[in-house]
Amino acid sequence: MSILKHESDVWATADLLRGAGIKTSDFPKFMMPFFALLMVESRLLRESRRMVEDGENKDSIDDFVEIFQLEGLGYNDFIIRDEKSLKDICKNDKTFDIDFQAYLKSFDLETRNLLGVDKGAEEEKYLNISGISGLLKKKRILFETVKTWSEIDLTSYDNSEITTLEEHIKRKWADISAETAGEQYTPDDIISLITELIATRIEDNEQFLTIYDPTCGGGNLLFGVEDKINKEFNRPTSTFGEDWNDSLYALAKIESRFRQDSTIKHGNTLTDINFIEKRFDVIVANPPYGVDWKGFKKDIENDTTERFNEQVKRL
Repeated sequence: MSILKHESDVWATADLLRGAGIKTSDFPKFMMPFFALLMVESRLLRESRRMVEDGENKDSIDDFVEIFQLEGLGYNDFIIRDEKSLKDICKNDKTFDIDFQAYLKSFDLETRNLLGVDKGAEEEKYLNISGISGLLKKKRILFETVKTWSEIDLTSYDNSEITTLEEHIKRKWADISAETAGEQYTPDDIISLITELIATRIEDNEQFLTIYDPTCGGGNLLFGVEDKINKEFNRPTSTFGEDWNDSLYALAKIESRFRQDSTIKHGNTLTDINFIEKRFDVIVANPPYGVDWKGFKKDIENDTTERFNEQVKRL
């Protein structure tokens, strides 16, 4: 069945937020961390099952864990070693608080960092799942919220299908947070058009095509173009992206780990030089229209990388 049947399941989680008096415009902030958690868990479970099907012996659990970790997809002891999912944790509401915290802390360091598990006041919180969980607990809906999310099973879907669902969810988030300047969503028909334009300009060969999005947000344009090129033109790709919105960067970074040859970095394209040594075959972007860049005017005027021509500096 189409993964889009789960779109309504994801949006059912917003009913709890609405009932707790949380503003509609704040829904993305409360939903993003748990959607990311769902994406990570489903992919870890799927990868673990794939490895068993391919003949890896899970009876020797330490060896299995070592091989799994070498894949570089992230890790969680509850999921891989103990074979427990978020759904299992939600079976007992009496021990839920302790089990949920232990579950979050069982992720590898990078995943905990992106999810925002137990981040201090001076640290980047990214998806800030600990902070959001604390707010939901005060509203007395944390257990029911996590339980509702845990009922959504995405383990049978591949990366492209999960990205399709993610794009639909992000589009709704963009619609309800329209007042936030610079956070545009790129519709699928625009992605298709961009892909067709790219196809008319590239050579028909099997060499890797490098694609860069300097304002990638959650990655729907970058990964959408990649998927269409892979599927429609059978062309291998390498993707590179950058964004400075904490939560959207974290979503794109998590997604990138389940794709071959994908690099996402956190930063402001105007002032950071994360990819200064790179040259790309294709650059795609939905720039953050509405965001004033004049606060970085001095940095741009004093830039020594020659990324900006004199006309841009005089704007």
